[in-house]
Amino acid sequence: MSSQAPPPSPKPRVLASSSSSSSCSSPINFPYASQPDIIRANQKDIYYQKLLQDQVSSVFRTFFGTRTHLKWQNEVSLASDAAYRGLTTAAGSRTLGEEYCDIMHVQDRTLLHPSATARSALAFLYVFSPYLFARLVTELNNRVKRQSNQQALRQNLLRKAAAALSTIQKLSETHLHSIHLAIFYFSGAFYHISNRLLGIRYIFLRKLRPNEQQSGYELLGTLIVIQLLVKGYLDYRAGSKPSNNETDQDYNDPNAHYADKR
Repeated sequence: MSSQAPPPSPKPRVLASSSSSSSCSSPINFPYASQPDIIRANQKDIYYQKLLQDQVSSVFRTFFGTRTHLKWQNEVSLASDAAYRGLTTAAGSRTLGEEYCDIMHVQDRTLLHPSATARSALAFLYVFSPYLFARLVTELNNRVKRQSNQQALRQNLLRKAAAALSTIQKLSETHLHSIHLAIFYFSGAFYHISNRLLGIRYIFLRKLRPNEQQSGYELLGTLIVIQLLVKGYLDYRAGSKPSNNETDQDYNDPNAHYADKR
């Protein structure tokens, strides 16, 4: 009785970039990264970016002096972050935090490695979007102050635009970031708003063991939602109280009634 040969083992998936030929590209067959690993990778990147900022600032002070460094401190830190993200994310490599947690970027819909354009856009949004938005608000406020009375219409438009952008900036720093963070804690898909805009998320570069379960942060997401609801209610109460006080003051003020009768 002849023994049958064992069936051939399935071939592993090939990690292919979306920039490669269509005949060689295939989806990356690995599990999505969990919330703890994504947060840990982000914390590591922040740590290494801070180290790089300190080194670049030290070199800048040596060549240009402390006074010049204080004047251009934000721009020096921005250049340092741009170098870190440009040499890693935009170049197609993993950051030090991503290597530490063994995760990498993929397109959410295709599960392929992001293209060079997507990686460059992601690095640009990481580094420059908060800085450029803050500079835009500051520039609009400065232009409003420089406008003369003869340009009242233009000054009014600039004032409204600056007020709207300032409101958006405050909401983004408080409510929008918290809402996005709560969604991430529930779904685990996109930690940064830039990743959500470009549809880029993380996967593991290893197979999970059978007894290895991905823990989530759903409890933290629930706490953030409760905090936002309480804060929204308190803001609503605080916003409605001045109008009621003004109404009561006008009603109890005899001078207001006398002015109305006149």
